[in-house]
Amino acid sequence: MTVTFRRALMLGAAALCLSSAAQAAEADQTHLDSVLVTARPDPEDPPAVAQARKRLSETPGAVAVISSEAYARRFALGLNDTVRDVPGVFAQKKFGEDTRLSIRGSGIGNANHNRGTLLAQDGVPLNEADGYGDYQLIDPLLARY
Repeated sequence: MTVTFRRALMLGAAALCLSSAAQAAEADQTHLDSVLVTARPDPEDPPAVAQARKRLSETPGAVAVISSEAYARRFALGLNDTVRDVPGVFAQKKFGEDTRLSIRGSGIGNANHNRGTLLAQDGVPLNEADGYGDYQLIDPLLARY
């Protein structure tokens, strides 16, 4: 019994020492100065694309601008070819030219085309008044940006 009591006493003392060391480590906080991050515009962007990127950088949430120059030298006939390099965006052909769009994992099983996503070409909205939009309306070969 004496050995068990001593062992329990030693374990309790060790736990007490470790907890006080953890509290001392939490008390030492380091304050860092602010960091200002700046960026230069992409020199390959035409002025219209640069202006669109500037407007979109002020928009809350995740947005992307795809310039026509980005896919001018590649094979791009539909939405799935156009958005293949946009992070988090996946377009999959469903039937013929009909496309399903998934943005960060949502909407790939959506049967009613487009709801809640603004569809625009050269800044002109292609959605209907109720928010419905059809991805087949986008022709990447006619886009300026």
